[in-house]
Amino acid sequence: MALRRWEELGGEEQLALREAYAPAQDSEPGTCDMTLKVDRFAAYLAERGVAFSADSLRRKG
Repeated sequence: MALRRWEELGGEEQLALREAYAPAQDSEPGTCDMTLKVDRFAAYLAERGVAFSADSLRRKG
C-alpha cells in the first residue's frame, strides 16, 4: 500500500487525524523529545496510510 504524504492531505483531514491521535498520545508516557514525538505520530499515521516525518513539520513559504 502506497502511503499518502501528510502535505498532500487537506486541512480538514489533517485535523481529523490529529484529533483522532489525541487519545493514543495520551496513553503514551510523556516526553519532551521531539524526535520521539514525531516517531510516534508517524507510526500512528503509517497505520492509516499516511507518511509523516520531521520534514512535514516545516512550514511552506
